[in-house]
Amino acid sequence: MVDESENSDRPNSPDYFFSAEKICTYHLVLSSDIFPILLMLPYLKIIFFFIGLMF
Repeated sequence: MVDESENSDRPNSPDYFFSAEKICTYHLVLSSDIFPILLMLPYLKIIFFFIGLMF
C-alpha cells in the first residue's frame, strides 16, 4: 500500500509526463482550426477520386 501511494504521488515518473504531454497535445490539436480540415482531407481525396471516376 505504501509503495503504491509513493509511486502515484511521484510527479517525475515517466507515466505522469507521458499523460501530461498527451493531454497538452490533445488540447493544442482540438483548439486549432486546422484539425477538422486535416481530418477531412483523406475523405475529400476519396470523394474527389470517385467523382473523377464517374465523369
